[in-house]
This record gives sequence, C-alpha cells and structure tokens, in this order.
Amino acid sequence: MRLGTQGQSYSIMPRLRVRASIVDIAAPCVPRRPLRDFNGKQEARPSKNPLEDRLILEIRRLSEQCNKKLAEIHTITAQLGFAKTKSWVHQTIQYHNRSHLVPALGAEPYLEIPQ
Repeated sequence: MRLGTQGQSYSIMPRLRVRASIVDIAAPCVPRRPLRDFNGKQEARPSKNPLEDRLILEIRRLSEQCNKKLAEIHTITAQLGFAKTKSWVHQTIQYHNRSHLVPALGAEPYLEIPQ
C-alpha cells in the first residue's frame, strides 16, 4: 500500500561527458605544512630555557618517585639556585605547568643537587 502521490525524478541538467582526466585538470600539488604538536588547545613550544624543563622534571621526580613533601622540594629548588615560590612548585607537581613533561620511571636526577 502506498501513501501519497507517486513521484518521478527528472534530470534538468544535460549529462556532461568528461573527456579530460582528473589529473590533467587538478591544480599542482601544494606541499603540506609540517604537523605541529599540541598540548591541549595550545601549541607545544620549546622552552626558552632548557634548564627550566629539567627543573620541572626534577620536581616531579622528587614528588612521585622519591615521595618528597612540598616543603622539602621547595628547599631543594632553592638549593639549586632557582627562585621559585611554593605555589609554583605545587602547580608543577599538579601538572599545571608544562604538563607534557613527565619524568621517566626510575630516572636519574635531572639536576645535580649541591651537597
């Protein structure tokens, strides 16, 4: 049982014959841009100071692998010669700063702590 009226399809445009191959018509290939790395919405950019990245890795290593407390890590940071606040160290431990930097399991110290 059919409902409604029966429809018919009509072709309005005349059929086109394609004589040239698609390769002949296509525009010349444009070289692709290199792929970019992203961390969330932001583009991953190299650090201005590579020593800062090593400090971040060391702070996370001390927290995760050596089970150091925030106050101890802040003291070690000051001994290394970096003037960082406790809140900055806490944000680093919580991966708010440069979250793509993750220390390797069982990694050696990234910075030498003076004795």
